[in-house]
Amino acid sequence: MTKEIRTQWHPAFCSAVKLELIENKGDLDYENEYNLNSKPIQIDLLVIKKSKDVEIKNEIGKIFRGHNIMEYKSPKDSMNVDTFIKAIAYACLYKVSEVHLNDICLEDITITLIREQKPRELFKWFTKHGYEICEKYPGIFYVNKDGNFPIQVIVSSRLSVENQKWLTLLSSHLSKVPVTKKDVTENGAIVELIGPFPYFINFQPLDGEQLVPLIEKVRRNVEKTLINAKLVLLHPMIEFLKENCRTEYGVRKVDEILREKTMQAYMEAALTQTELFQIKMLIITLESEHDYKIEFQE
Repeated sequence: MTKEIRTQWHPAFCSAVKLELIENKGDLDYENEYNLNSKPIQIDLLVIKKSKDVEIKNEIGKIFRGHNIMEYKSPKDSMNVDTFIKAIAYACLYKVSEVHLNDICLEDITITLIREQKPRELFKWFTKHGYEICEKYPGIFYVNKDGNFPIQVIVSSRLSVENQKWLTLLSSHLSKVPVTKKDVTENGAIVELIGPFPYFINFQPLDGEQLVPLIEKVRRNVEKTLINAKLVLLHPMIEFLKENCRTEYGVRKVDEILREKTMQAYMEAALTQTELFQIKMLIITLESEHDYKIEFQE
């Protein structure tokens, strides 16, 4: 069975949230993963602790209290009733993980669920079971019922690009293979389109030299998704792509690897050098499988 190519969405999500809330950087404490008990249940939750009486400027944080649990579902993952029940369970486990009794008050915990598309079946379940749903801000739905934690469901495809540009980048549309069927067949492969997005399988694997023009086209298309930035691939990185992308999923894998590594570098630059990021050209150099360099030019 061919191993599925998966993008690591959780690190990108954590970086995106930090960028959205950067105006309150000094007021918030982030825990990217959380162990929920002494026999660690480590799950991909982002826990944000907020200082008391601080007002969060970005709309995604208006609901925040002292302890804020966020769970992100990738474009391929579903968000359903089980997701909601698990989130409630996580919040309760988080409460009882406190060191001293009542270090964490139930009234001081909020839950945020984030997904690209609106979870219609879950919203129907909310309505059927007496929850009130209000779209407080574009793409940000408050879900209210007496006796429950404050809950918001964020639908990233409906967010304001102006106000939440980083979360809107976490989209399945960024994972479309930016080469055409003709590009691949001209380089000697037989292809088949699969799934709801134009991914395809190369039934006849491409060799390294055949991949070179496709790697360059993917690089150009990835670069187009960036704002005020250029993407450079050094020889060791190109050789890594050639060596690891000769399988039937070759073109897809080139696209996945370049987008994931580029997004990681891009968000690091935006987080660590915010002022330069806004006024200078960012150069992202993917040096090898593990290494990249970020620098700014006039």
